[in-house]
Amino acid sequence: NLTFPIGIVKTVRPGEVFGETCVFFNTPQVFTAKTREWSHLLRLDRVKLMSILQGCPNDTSHMISGHIQDLSANNNNPYMNVVLDFENRARLGRIDLPVSLWFAVGRGYGLLFDLLVEKYLDANERDNLGRTAMHLAASSGDVAKVNKLFEIGADPNLKVQALKDKGVTLQGCHFGLYACTAVERGNMDLLQTIGNMDLLHLSLPNDDGQTALHVAMVRDNFPMVQYLVESGVRIDQNDIDGNSPYGLAQIHGSEEIVNYLELRARLLPQII
Repeated sequence: NLTFPIGIVKTVRPGEVFGETCVFFNTPQVFTAKTREWSHLLRLDRVKLMSILQGCPNDTSHMISGHIQDLSANNNNPYMNVVLDFENRARLGRIDLPVSLWFAVGRGYGLLFDLLVEKYLDANERDNLGRTAMHLAASSGDVAKVNKLFEIGADPNLKVQALKDKGVTLQGCHFGLYACTAVERGNMDLLQTIGNMDLLHLSLPNDDGQTALHVAMVRDNFPMVQYLVESGVRIDQNDIDGNSPYGLAQIHGSEEIVNYLELRARLLPQII
């Protein structure tokens, strides 16, 4: 389905590279080239290129990302169909270029991520903005990928290196979101994983000021309510609308939850 341009696409000057996109993405060249005078050309052989890139998935990912970004800036670029063809194959996990986990997560290549995560050596490699696969999965709310990254040893507390004065970690930025998402999905394993790293993570709010306990009350999930309360999450912490988990329990909670909270309040009055 490649489109071959008609006419002269570009006049190449000494020292410039041409045709590298099709070599890189392993597709037929979309145009031919000819010289007007005797010229000395250096040919890029894909087999040799692949042997160089094979041990450098992080560098390869940076190259692909930058190349796609440059090509996408011009919708009339004759290579756009090449890029679309590559992305379609990448979504199916059918590319032979060595790439990093952050590349698969950041571009939404789910099947490719599944293939890489089983054998990848460094789960904490970074993109050109200093973000790891964990940062990218966290910011998109992809709980399944977060779980897999935890399993292979990804560090959730790494800062985004590119933001030196505003270092972002999952602890300060995303754990509240993830705890809430875990409750929304009914994923107790993920919720406990977050708590096992630091119980304080469970008390962090999402962008609406809600903690995981707010969500558990609305979802009427007693096991999660019990786990969160016993982990120290306060039931009087208000969200941006002024709702506390205890107040939500009165509206959405089952009799079991309300009775449990009242019992806890009698035993530990300071929790309300």
